[in-house]
Amino acid sequence: MMSNLIKLLLVVEILLIIVHPLQFKKITGYSGLYFNPQFLFLFLIAPLLLYTRALEPSKLVKYKQIILLILLMWFLYFFSSMLALIFTDVNPAFPLSESIVTMFNYIILLSFASLKEDYAVFILKCLVILGFFEFLFVYYGILGFLGVVPLSETLRSVVFEDIMRQSWTAVGFIPKWGGTFMETQMLSTLYFLCYMSVDLISLYKEEYNKSKFYKLLKFLFAFGIVYNMSKSTLPVLILYIMITKFWKKLKLFLVPFAFLIVSVVIFSLSREEIIEIIKNPKNIEELALNYSSFGERIFHIMKTFEFMSDNLLQFFFGLGPRVYGTLISKEYPDVFGEYSNAISAFNIFQNIGLIGFLTFMLLLLAIYSKLRTRLGKISFLVLLLAIMPQVAWAPTFIYFFIGLLMNYDNYLNLKGGRNR
Repeated sequence: MMSNLIKLLLVVEILLIIVHPLQFKKITGYSGLYFNPQFLFLFLIAPLLLYTRALEPSKLVKYKQIILLILLMWFLYFFSSMLALIFTDVNPAFPLSESIVTMFNYIILLSFASLKEDYAVFILKCLVILGFFEFLFVYYGILGFLGVVPLSETLRSVVFEDIMRQSWTAVGFIPKWGGTFMETQMLSTLYFLCYMSVDLISLYKEEYNKSKFYKLLKFLFAFGIVYNMSKSTLPVLILYIMITKFWKKLKLFLVPFAFLIVSVVIFSLSREEIIEIIKNPKNIEELALNYSSFGERIFHIMKTFEFMSDNLLQFFFGLGPRVYGTLISKEYPDVFGEYSNAISAFNIFQNIGLIGFLTFMLLLLAIYSKLRTRLGKISFLVLLLAIMPQVAWAPTFIYFFIGLLMNYDNYLNLKGGRNR
């Protein structure tokens, strides 16, 4: 009975982790303060998880190096926030709230890394099922847009707005919607996590690998990624499939071949933008102001160094968490807002500078070094590749999955699945 209650509470926590705050407000029509309930809920259920030993803090002993690096990251975030308040005219709530959110994200990572193995296995299965329901919800919204099924007035307005904003692709108009995510790139990343999770589950019990239901789920997740034409997740899905399916046959020949395929896919999805950047490398600002995806990201990287050039201390310790958006929105108020940033892990450099970025890289390396199974290592590396080209590092569900992967990988290793 208690075990079922714990599982129910964990399912609620995962649901809260997956739903994007801004999208939740849009879909529900809620206009008040969004207080990141995934953090509050975890705080409320933590005593019960500890009492029932669903959380086993003793498991974190093997992650001492990781914990020390996380503590250093926390310090750097708050230290950079203090520097931002001294050197920058920024709303204090921005850097401080970002630092607090980052702190809790790492608490989520450590919590799922220390979860009891039985619950880790359950959550991995649960993630796959939730991904399936997300798939159904997304295509329900798309069918509503096409007039095939009815939608509520609030949901209809959200779906129409999102689809008209992000459905113009290199091959024309394809109705795309992110469901509980603001962007289809993040939705595709969830699909990719679910796709990998099916493979991880198959190492737990071989029959899952032969299950027609799980094969169907993998197909649906792959279809969702292809349909969204994500410039980050689609190439990485191809790379992941080639490595996991053909590594034993092709080995070293596979790496250059895989990267060639990935490069062709990326170029095909962004051909016009890439050609424009090559032709007019000096017009990055113009491309950014015209919402060129690649051009805008290069522009934000250049502007970051420009802002840092005014203060050497900010080069080493960052502009401050979530401060770049304030700076760029003041210079280009009609184009960029206070949430603007550059690209994925480079945002770590924006926020906490060179020292913080190097600490972050050491943290990723430390996590990788603790993974023991071949599939665990592959899953972690391709996840990083999928996130690197995206807009920000990183939503809470990425931290959640990394912690879960650490836990599950250790469990598989103890079961003798290192080479699988």
